[in-house]
Amino acid sequence: MLLPWQRLLVMPSQHMLVIERMHSGARRFIVLDFGNPILLTDLMIPACSDLVSLSIDIWCHGEETDGQRLVVASDIGTKSLVMSDLQPPPVCRYLKVYCNFRFMNCHLLCL
Repeated sequence: MLLPWQRLLVMPSQHMLVIERMHSGARRFIVLDFGNPILLTDLMIPACSDLVSLSIDIWCHGEETDGQRLVVASDIGTKSLVMSDLQPPPVCRYLKVYCNFRFMNCHLLCL
């Protein structure tokens, strides 16, 4: 078991989102629930040539009541989205990643 200060020195685990049965021009989203409100300080999403655009919304209580658009990346197909050391860090419990996919001929996509 790590002490609280030792957790700062450990790299966070990497996760992969697999989206199946995509069709040309599809729009999909996923909502991440962190369980408790967090301070969002850093965010990195690598470039993906299958995406046309990507947007990220955050909220604590309800998407309609306190939701706000954090970022829109219209060039995610060619450039990674990197947000580091956000000041002041937004407080959120939920994070919604909304993707618009390019017209393509694939049945499996990994982000």
